[in-house]
Amino acid sequence: MVELRKRVLLQLPSGWNSYGAEPVSVAAFEQVTEFLTMYLVEWVADPVLVPTVRGGVQLEWHRQGVDVEVEIGPDGSVWWCADDRRTGEEFEAALAGQEETIRTWLRRASD
Repeated sequence: MVELRKRVLLQLPSGWNSYGAEPVSVAAFEQVTEFLTMYLVEWVADPVLVPTVRGGVQLEWHRQGVDVEVEIGPDGSVWWCADDRRTGEEFEAALAGQEETIRTWLRRASD
């Protein structure tokens, strides 16, 4: 299912939202593929993939009071944030150096 959504994202034309949105960049698409390969293991729920108007992609998990959002910019940069409405805990950072932290949050969003 995720593979199908990735292909659809890559095929979006310029102006896909009727307001001049950029198509998903190749760099963003490649980073989505790399991210999913690294983090979409058997215990992680499939994310929702959403194109951004600047040519990036946002991956989202919203489950059981835990929200994790990963934004991949058109240049392939990765920024993410998470919050747990049950505990009030929040986190926001670039992905680099936070690989174990995001794994923990993805597990929380997948339980």
